[in-house]
Amino acid sequence: MDGSVDRPRKVKQVSEKALHSRRLSLIEGVNTGDTFKNIASKKLSASNLIEQNEGKEQALTGKLGVSDNNGSENELGGGFRVTGIDGGLPKKDNKSVASSVFNTNRFLKELHEPISLKFRVCFTVFWSIGWQILLIILYGYLNRGLIFPSDSNLSQLVVNVVVFFGKIAGIYFAHSSVTLCVSIYFAIRLTSPEGYSIIPCIYVRQHTLKKITMVKSLTLNSPCRSALQNINKLYIFLDFMNLLALFVNMGIYTDSMRTQAAPVNCIIYKPQPSTLDRNFPTLNYAMGVAKTSFSASIGYMRADLPIGNQGNSSKFVMIPSLIDAAQDHQVIIGYGHSMNVSSQCICASTVNSPVFNQLSYLNNTVFDSMTSRVTAISPSQGMVNYVSNYGDYIQLTTFLAGYNICGEDLSISPLCITTVFNYYLSVINVEIVTDGTSASLAPIGATIESNISPGSLADIEPALSSILGGTLSSNLLPKESSGKINPLLKWSTVDLQQISFGRISSGMEVLVSYLIRTGIQRTFRPFGTKCPTTLVNESQTTMYLSDSSTIIGYVMSAVLVILGVLQFYVVGLWLARKDPILPALRLFQEKQYFVVMVNSSAVVEEIDDLCNAENYRIWQAADKKLRMGEDLATVSDPDSGTITLGKPKLIHPFKSGRNYQ
Repeated sequence: MDGSVDRPRKVKQVSEKALHSRRLSLIEGVNTGDTFKNIASKKLSASNLIEQNEGKEQALTGKLGVSDNNGSENELGGGFRVTGIDGGLPKKDNKSVASSVFNTNRFLKELHEPISLKFRVCFTVFWSIGWQILLIILYGYLNRGLIFPSDSNLSQLVVNVVVFFGKIAGIYFAHSSVTLCVSIYFAIRLTSPEGYSIIPCIYVRQHTLKKITMVKSLTLNSPCRSALQNINKLYIFLDFMNLLALFVNMGIYTDSMRTQAAPVNCIIYKPQPSTLDRNFPTLNYAMGVAKTSFSASIGYMRADLPIGNQGNSSKFVMIPSLIDAAQDHQVIIGYGHSMNVSSQCICASTVNSPVFNQLSYLNNTVFDSMTSRVTAISPSQGMVNYVSNYGDYIQLTTFLAGYNICGEDLSISPLCITTVFNYYLSVINVEIVTDGTSASLAPIGATIESNISPGSLADIEPALSSILGGTLSSNLLPKESSGKINPLLKWSTVDLQQISFGRISSGMEVLVSYLIRTGIQRTFRPFGTKCPTTLVNESQTTMYLSDSSTIIGYVMSAVLVILGVLQFYVVGLWLARKDPILPALRLFQEKQYFVVMVNSSAVVEEIDDLCNAENYRIWQAADKKLRMGEDLATVSDPDSGTITLGKPKLIHPFKSGRNYQ
């Protein structure tokens, strides 16, 4: 023999702290991808570690190859990181596992939950409801109009930012209050005699997508799967409301504030008892006005609207005539006239009369007279009109001659029936653009401020007949020198060259409106007067929120208020509860507290061999019923108890006023 002695091979040991860190990685890091690092930063004493069978720990360590306790970090299979802690393995009694985290000063602390403390914890719920009520008040003010002491651009920017972030903040507060109530509810379940799963403790700290993924990883018989699935719907709904916040902002618009300015000289027109034809202005004058003016200056023309959103009539507005210089964008307020104008056009034969008789309610004599005039005008371009007064409305029957929009057959011509109705004497606002001289005045918009009284269509019929040249008339509508279509028909075309049948009806309403305007100037009595004016006040802006956006905002806030009120049920459960739940609530709100409490529980022992397992197996292993309360071993101790997390039968409920480590 060489004198050598067989020596037992040394087995590399691992600190129990490193093993517990690995356990925590399996529970908390499997879905979140983050491991609780630097647990030692809490300066935990040796009493924070569980005394386990050292041989069992070494066997598990040999299987997993966990790092030794030199403070290094090793990567485990499956992507889990374990952090070692310097120092040897202390040996302490198991009763002090979590006490140093619950009381960071390591002294006894009385566990007491007064009503005032519960209300402070639940302040988020009250604040969430209050914030939504403030938003409802803001929407109401904006819907009625809110004046800002700044220009329109700055005011619109401020209101858009306030409304958008106010709504986003309200949804965030609602999200926080829901999370708090979910935590309170499951904390109550976790401290109940039946116990509950610790999965909700991790669930509440994930964003919505990870919440959904996490719940899908649980087994069908999981004690919390059904409840968490329903809560998922609530979180998805809250995230969806962030998109609805954008629709609220879409309804914000501005309106300029106006101040009174010096009145200007203007001309208004009133009907006179006896018809007087001054023979001016003429139809050619109406053509010139149509060429150089905006259709918005004669009211609300459906020809200015997109096809499909035009309605079935236009509103003609007769504005006062300004004879003084005015400022740019000055609004003139004066006496005027308003009426509805509606046209319907078809292709009709000039040879056979049934369609004509059916649409116009005119006899064959009128038909023969009109068609003979159409034949006389062709192939030139013009129109043949017949004016008839039916009391409630005036009808203008028009044949357009020389326009090949009904085919090559010249015996088929466009036939338009235009009715004028709802005539009122009104107060009109007209906006002027100008360079400061009376020659450059151009009305760009006319609106009705109020209707004074109904007018008589018997005054409009002679005005329309006079400008056309009689009850039955024919007029040429020559093209301009550039080859463009006649200005009175430019609203009936898309290229200024030829009439478009799709726009002829709305275009005829504009044509008739210009004819009535010119006829009123020709036959009504003019009066010179002073017209009040207003100017834009650039130092003030009125902000509005449209009705549709206001309704969306009201509904969103009302739903969140109702949700907040329903959360009082959970708050009430806590307020009415005698046994404290604050230690359990800390599991949901403090990650490091959760770390130590779970490391001391029996659930960790079941996942020691799941290092390389799939995620769902690890979650299923951790999804066990536990109860949080006082360790039965310390119940008989009159001075203090120990907080622990274990099997429900081995845990005693917390007592208010008792000291705990």
